[in-house]
Amino acid sequence: MKRENRVINEKMMIHIERNMTGGSSIYIIYHDRSSGKMQVAKPVTIEFGDWINEFKLPEPTMRMDGIFGKQFINAMGKALEKDGFQSTKEDQMEGRMNAMKNHLDDMRQLVFKDKVISQEKKNG
Repeated sequence: MKRENRVINEKMMIHIERNMTGGSSIYIIYHDRSSGKMQVAKPVTIEFGDWINEFKLPEPTMRMDGIFGKQFINAMGKALEKDGFQSTKEDQMEGRMNAMKNHLDDMRQLVFKDKVISQEKKNG
């Protein structure tokens, strides 16, 4: 029961800030609503190393327990969406919707073109 209450009273937020050079600053903020306490993740340096054995996964870049991991992924998704990022799935859906709209516009022109011409003949 305490674990469930903990999830309800905690919130992870991610803020993405763009800078003038095209880079980004990412803030990971943790808010414990029950105490009102807010914390921010300490700066992290991401360093790349050689991946020697392609058949064996190296140590992960980040590890988080189930609750933090889920909150982090959800918060990152919201932050990316707010920043204007669209997933490939959303891009595909937008493309399909635009194609359908264009098709409907073409069909309207074909169907209603004859009606416009007959209306002009009546009026002309």
